[in-house]
Amino acid sequence: MCISERLKQILEAKNMTVTEFSNVTGISYRSAMNYLNEGRDPNVDALLKIYKALGISVTWLLTGNGEMFHNI
Repeated sequence: MCISERLKQILEAKNMTVTEFSNVTGISYRSAMNYLNEGRDPNVDALLKIYKALGISVTWLLTGNGEMFHNI
């Protein structure tokens, strides 16, 4: 499974639209759509935004290993 598929899982788990994801994370809608459609992978800045806004484990997002949500 690739990063775009895991991002789709996040949206489903959080019951979010792409627009809501964009607003909450501060990632532009266009970039979010590129990430979801395998146009490109999130850069470090975007990964940190996803982690901070949604509590998603960066390790899980990149590799699929471990838990989806970061244990705080």
